[in-house]
Amino acid sequence: MPRIIYIATKNRYLDTPDNERKVHDRIITNLGGIGIYMSFIVVSLFSSITLIKINDIGTIPFFQNWYYFVISTFILFITGVKDDLAGLSPFKKFVAQAVAAFIVVYFADIRLLSFHGIFGIQELPYLISILFSIIGIIFVTNAFNLIDGIDGLAGSLAALILAILSILFTLNKNYNEAIISITLLGAVIGFLKFNIAPARIFMGDTGSLILGFSLATLCIVFVKNISSTNIISHIVTGSGGATLITLALLIIPIFDTFRVFSIRILKKGSPFHADRNHLHHKLLDANFSHNQIVLTFCTAFIFLLAITYSLHFFSTAIACIALFTSIILILIGFTLYLKPTKKD
Repeated sequence: MPRIIYIATKNRYLDTPDNERKVHDRIITNLGGIGIYMSFIVVSLFSSITLIKINDIGTIPFFQNWYYFVISTFILFITGVKDDLAGLSPFKKFVAQAVAAFIVVYFADIRLLSFHGIFGIQELPYLISILFSIIGIIFVTNAFNLIDGIDGLAGSLAALILAILSILFTLNKNYNEAIISITLLGAVIGFLKFNIAPARIFMGDTGSLILGFSLATLCIVFVKNISSTNIISHIVTGSGGATLITLALLIIPIFDTFRVFSIRILKKGSPFHADRNHLHHKLLDANFSHNQIVLTFCTAFIFLLAITYSLHFFSTAIACIALFTSIILILIGFTLYLKPTKKD
């Protein structure tokens, strides 16, 4: 990261504040995603080669769909770098995300097969499963791209999600997926050292696209693994519980994006037109510091996950209702008690 900061600053690859949507008031590089991706991909590929060699003496082979995952993330890497350096139209970014999602869903067969009773939905027909999985991955990818609006927020949420997935994969003896999660977690933690306020570098679209895509993919893989082999049945009560827990892991960026898109559509605007309607913007307007906002979001994340996890042992339906009720109550609390404050 220090080397990327140095090279980017020397060559003027910097993100200039626009005094409208962007909240930073300093000129900072937004190429942190390059460091995240390179750290993650090099260590993961090294792990892949090592496990394949060890396989000769009986160890399970490395995640067989890993190579499709590499291709997809590389597409997003190139897309993000292009956007961070020179700008890219929303349509071109959407096409890149759709292609990346199609590769892992169709070729690697990483898709949701069922809702396991959540929302009253069971098995999904093949084509519906393909389409819903692609749309879901694209939506989560964009959700992380949109929530990356202040120092340390997207990285901190991603680190929490990856830490939990790493533990769950390891306990369920999905060691290959655990290696991917842990490697990406390490890359994010390394980035956060330089991104916590006051930030010296931003992850940019390169980082947020790769993180959102990876988290969505890993969550689907976790649900599929639990549906086939659930060693941790005392921790996760089957596929329905796994689906609900992964929803809870991603609920904050998903809900905030859905909320902002709805507001933009109701105002008869484009859902992809950037504005300052995100929850972190509301907290900034209420004079919260960047670190206070990150702490608020992380606290809400832990609370929502704890509620969902505790109740899913009794009923996935009750847990699902509790999850959405809790986040709506949190939103109402923000609306009632957060008043814009004029800064000195």
